[in-house]
Amino acid sequence: MPVTVALISEALKRLRAAATGDVGESSRLVGDDAAEKSSKSSKRSAKVRPSDGPAKEGGADSNCPSVLWRGLAGIAAGGAFKEQGGSELAPMSTTSNLDIAIKYSRGRGEALIFKLNIESFMSLGADLTYLSAFPHEREFLYPPLTFLQPLGKPYTYVHEDGSKFIILEVSPTFPS
Repeated sequence: MPVTVALISEALKRLRAAATGDVGESSRLVGDDAAEKSSKSSKRSAKVRPSDGPAKEGGADSNCPSVLWRGLAGIAAGGAFKEQGGSELAPMSTTSNLDIAIKYSRGRGEALIFKLNIESFMSLGADLTYLSAFPHEREFLYPPLTFLQPLGKPYTYVHEDGSKFIILEVSPTFPS
């Protein structure tokens, strides 16, 4: 299991690097060599583009959302999670479309939706839209063990069809 988690995390790092255009020699290296080369190259020159940051309300860059959603069916957030947060043990799929998250949270008992507030490009998962069988879902994938820090108290959202959903705003953190 630890090897699988490490390989998935490394693959997602490479996907995120490809999205920023920072695909150099370090993307072909693995382990300590990659970390060493990466830290040296980032100190020499930072490749930052104006489109790297998340889009704010009315922002020009629609490719990088400021909010992502994750719908979970049949799950309620426990008291400890609401206060301290917790980690997703598996890769965590999110979407920029609330309606898609609602679709995934319907069906079995309680409906929980995480609202992930994206503060910077560094807290954005890997965009898998171009790989997806459902590109309209605009999927962003987070690595295993992503920590979700609650940002406030949960609130109830009532959909236009009368369905109720519990929404909990969180901030994602993962090793980059």
